[in-house]
Amino acid sequence: MGHVFMLTKAIQSQGKRTLISKYMKFKKSALIPFASLNNVLNQNNERQVLYNSNYQSNRFDYFQFRTIYFGITWQFDY
Repeated sequence: MGHVFMLTKAIQSQGKRTLISKYMKFKKSALIPFASLNNVLNQNNERQVLYNSNYQSNRFDYFQFRTIYFGITWQFDY
């Protein structure tokens, strides 16, 4: 017997973040590969302002630069 496939693809883009996932259903299992890319333009995004003790000078603390992660989730007998 052949496998029954159900393919769906989700692409979400919010500002500087891109998320991609795909759901693949087989007879008694499912496979879900995914990938994410954050801060696509690799910009300095300010998280907070840091001041010295007398507030005469300041500097910024920044969020993390570009990140990429990916993986696969495998479901059995649902």
